[in-house]
Amino acid sequence: MKKIASFLVSLIFLISCSKITSDTNNNCSDYVKGDVIVGIKNTAPIEDVFSLFNKLDLKIDEMSGFFYASPYPHDSLTSLINYLNTKPYINTRNFSASAYVHYQTGIINVTALFFDMTIENQQDWISSKKSFNLVDTKGDTKNILIKVASGQENYWLKALKNYNIVTWTELNCIGQFQPN
Repeated sequence: MKKIASFLVSLIFLISCSKITSDTNNNCSDYVKGDVIVGIKNTAPIEDVFSLFNKLDLKIDEMSGFFYASPYPHDSLTSLINYLNTKPYINTRNFSASAYVHYQTGIINVTALFFDMTIENQQDWISSKKSFNLVDTKGDTKNILIKVASGQENYWLKALKNYNIVTWTELNCIGQFQPN
């Protein structure tokens, strides 16, 4: 859970360092070439996200905020985590499966991050999600990091905003701390 919290804080920091106006003027002087961060509508099913980025031939490098509730009893939490950790797109980059039992509802919530979402990995996740009857919780923040051709970042910032499941786009800005 600490890893996810650290990742999310880092992601929020990176996003907050960018100042892109609605006409995609870029005030981000230093950013990771080839990276674009995309906000996804919380109601968008993951299948629609995969479909869009596959159609555009864009590589999904990281996904966060795609959270699910499990219909299984809370005593199946360990088995679910162990199963999720067999997935190479979850148990990678020093991250592992993340799920917990909600203290008020007793419902298992899956909050894993996804990495390197190739078409094969996408199909595997959709199959796993269906087999476990996982339900999208439609949390308020669904974000993805995509890879684009270096030099094409600003094109994709603008172009992706034309799709109804996209709420915002940002460069992956490199922040600089300035002590007081």
